[in-house]
Amino acid sequence: VMVDGEGTVHTRNCEIHATNCCSVEVERGSLILEGCVVSSDSCSGIAVGRASAVGGSVSMTGGSVQRCGQHGFHIVKGKLVVNDAVVSENVRCGIMLEDSPHGAHSHSLLGTSIHSNGEGGLFVGRNQVIDTLKECTISGASPFFVDPKPSVPIH
Repeated sequence: VMVDGEGTVHTRNCEIHATNCCSVEVERGSLILEGCVVSSDSCSGIAVGRASAVGGSVSMTGGSVQRCGQHGFHIVKGKLVVNDAVVSENVRCGIMLEDSPHGAHSHSLLGTSIHSNGEGGLFVGRNQVIDTLKECTISGASPFFVDPKPSVPIH
């Protein structure tokens, strides 16, 4: 699934799987996933703002991002909102909020289980802000790590 335009794509109760690329990429616009199962054999499950200077937004309620060959979520530019989902068994990070050279981006995680990911549960890079982090379970060898720069507020 590629979202690269204005407007919103809304998807319910589907399985999205890719073998040689990210399952979902959002460069502009918005994607709303409800009850969807996302996986990718060789890449990240859901990528936001990796190629464009604009970035987009992803909102996921329910469902899961599991068994991806890279990160579950890989966010560079844009917004991520995850409610009541499972992010697990990904080769690298469950959620990678990569350093963003394009100004601050804010995210929300509520009631989400992040566990059993290879390199860590949640990585928060420079210029990434988590506005809401409530009722989440984050576990694993490196459950939670933040870029050491002081410009990374977590509320």
